[in-house]
Amino acid sequence: MTRSNLIFGALAVAAAIGIATPASAIPATWTGPYSLTVDALDFTAGTGTLAPGHPSLNLNGSSVGSHLIAFAGPVTVTLNTIPATIPQDLIVFCDDLVHHFSPGHTYNNYFASDPAAPVDVVNYIGLGTTIAHEVMGLTALGTDQYILGTLTPERGAAIQMAIWELEYGGTATFSGDANFQNVVHGLITGAGNDYTLFTSQAVPWTFSQLEAPCSVSDVGIMTQFTPCQTQGQIWAHPGTIVTGFVPEPITISLFGAGLAGMAAYRRRRRRA
Repeated sequence: MTRSNLIFGALAVAAAIGIATPASAIPATWTGPYSLTVDALDFTAGTGTLAPGHPSLNLNGSSVGSHLIAFAGPVTVTLNTIPATIPQDLIVFCDDLVHHFSPGHTYNNYFASDPAAPVDVVNYIGLGTTIAHEVMGLTALGTDQYILGTLTPERGAAIQMAIWELEYGGTATFSGDANFQNVVHGLITGAGNDYTLFTSQAVPWTFSQLEAPCSVSDVGIMTQFTPCQTQGQIWAHPGTIVTGFVPEPITISLFGAGLAGMAAYRRRRRRA
């Protein structure tokens, strides 16, 4: 079991002791309520966020319309039991563009799905297993690079925008980078392979959904489109950390074409 899962287990035990709401009120694969504090710094100068006045992000022609984005990239939050016992700092990606939460604010009604039950993440995203797995793959990729210290603000923004584009359609633009959509498209193309890569490690990566419904009776049956909730987040629990460069499908195909060309050149030389 990974350190992340051990900590999560401790949180679950603490929540079972300190929770004010009867355990029977929420599904067995969910725990909470937890408090979730949003790190204000991530909205001004963080892993992939935009300070006021910086180039703008937009998701054009999506199912929620032309959506201007105030921030993008992973956000650090602090998850804790109620009453507070074991604070845990997490890096999370947003899988809910319809709703929002505020920097520097603490919310006391978050619930977390069991990382051993990925179907809860699939159900929340509500767009089928394939897209959900792609979102999970991108979340793991971003988290892995964050842990390794290789996640730049631009890369973090691209991964977050790729997740939103998978869920809501449209095209991502970043006014400061004409190549931004190409990067996002490359991430989407490789997202399924990312999911396979991270979930097939010696210690597989797992995932939790963080959601905050208005009523505890809605825990586990909400989707990203359900009214009356705080913004949903997806949390990747690290397994084996993946180091080194993992080529995306476009890169692999170009590399393969290069190898084929070299082989053909050698055959021609031999005939000559």
